[in-house]
Amino acid sequence: MKNIKKVVLSPHYDDFCFSLSGFIKAEEHWHVINIFSQCNHIADRYLKCLTGEINYLKITAIRDQEDIEFFKLFDGSRENLGLKEATLRGSNPFDLKYLNEVIGELSKVLVPRLNQISAKESSVIDLYCPMGIGGHIDHLATLLCIRNSLIDLSKSFNFYFYEDLPYASNPTMRQKGLSNFSANFHDSIQFLNRVNLLNDSEKFLKSKFISIYRSQHESEPSFDRFSIAHNGHNARFESVWSLINI
Repeated sequence: MKNIKKVVLSPHYDDFCFSLSGFIKAEEHWHVINIFSQCNHIADRYLKCLTGEINYLKITAIRDQEDIEFFKLFDGSRENLGLKEATLRGSNPFDLKYLNEVIGELSKVLVPRLNQISAKESSVIDLYCPMGIGGHIDHLATLLCIRNSLIDLSKSFNFYFYEDLPYASNPTMRQKGLSNFSANFHDSIQFLNRVNLLNDSEKFLKSKFISIYRSQHESEPSFDRFSIAHNGHNARFESVWSLINI
């Protein structure tokens, strides 16, 4: 494996692609940790095309293979942490009743894994974490797991928090999510926003990436749903917030 300079925490197989793939540059290597990689969520449109017994093992294999296809198209590496996603745990993904329990279970495996990765590297690693926009429990658990370990991890990582797509493409949901994100940190902590305006070729490429995750689309995916509008103009972007002090 190459030296790891960038690590992305992707709650589910598609989150890195949906939220950050416009940031991919040819000269950069990205290592992605798919966290809740045992899954049973699949679009009804795709489900109707399947034959034989349908269970979480089959759906997990389908989604894992889609992710493998995506990683063939750029310089990246991946690993699956193996936790169960919310629906496989029998929960509504937007019911936060068991959020603390999920954070606790995740912290037992994710933080030690990040320490293992950093121990092999001689320089500080850029760590990309979802902001939890949209309120999905798996995304929020990932965010809060990292927030709870900021001090310890800061010795080895720079922190970048990405706006979760497709949720952040909805202006109302985005504003609520940004407000909730800020509320999860002490007032003294500051962030700097970086937007990646996507040109036509990058839009085309990201649309190609998004379409790989066929099992997750109820209809043909719209690029606008996986990007953020720039002040009401035709320009679209992805967005990351870097932590500049703790």
